[in-house]
Amino acid sequence: MSNPLAIAAVTAALRTRLTAVATPLAGETTSDLSDTQVTTLPPDKAGLSEDHSQVNLFLYQVLPSASGRNLDARGVAGRKPALAIELFYLLTFYGRNANELLSQRLLGRAMSLLHSSPSLEPAELSGVLADADVHLASDRVRLYPHIMPSSDASWR
Repeated sequence: MSNPLAIAAVTAALRTRLTAVATPLAGETTSDLSDTQVTTLPPDKAGLSEDHSQVNLFLYQVLPSASGRNLDARGVAGRKPALAIELFYLLTFYGRNANELLSQRLLGRAMSLLHSSPSLEPAELSGVLADADVHLASDRVRLYPHIMPSSDASWR
């Protein structure tokens, strides 16, 4: 972690990237997903409005990264060891007027956006949050899907 604002900067950059789910695909003149809002609400607060579609990005867990800790700067003069962490997000999708097909289309677009570029580029992280310097880190923020164990999925 570069500075204490890094977590919020990563969340803001992911939210910004996910706003592209509302953009019409090539060949589409308009999209029925154009009213989609991307939020970062707790799960019990998301999906309450039915007048628009919604993608909700919720940071539900932060854990130390075992592999990242092995790459820290111990022994390098003048450099503090990095705080290597993994951020776990829950993505939920809500179609306008509880339309399940719109929810699934949002899911497909979001997965495509995240899969097509599996890391956050420095340009995506730069300027999303004032004074956050995560864009200057030598390691990129990498994105990969995480299968939530069914026991964890029932916590809400």
